[in-house]
Amino acid sequence: MGPFASPQIHDFNPGDLNAPGQPNYFVNGGVFWTMPVPNTSVTIHPGVGEAHFTFSDLAMFDYFTSANAILRDGSAPIFDATASVDIQ
Repeated sequence: MGPFASPQIHDFNPGDLNAPGQPNYFVNGGVFWTMPVPNTSVTIHPGVGEAHFTFSDLAMFDYFTSANAILRDGSAPIFDATASVDIQ
């Protein structure tokens, strides 16, 4: 079973960074399928061994499947989406 054979129902990511009209974070020193978040989203306390990562309503896209996100094969529609995360 390969990565495209799973019953995946959502694929949230900031988009194909090479798509026209999309910001290209990769060329600007980022990593594929990542995007910058505000500095205030991360709090680190190394001496205590704690960290907190949080953001709300970050704009991204839902490609629904990995194949649709990577290959743009039309296997699913692409919708605007938002993500919120709170990790301690």
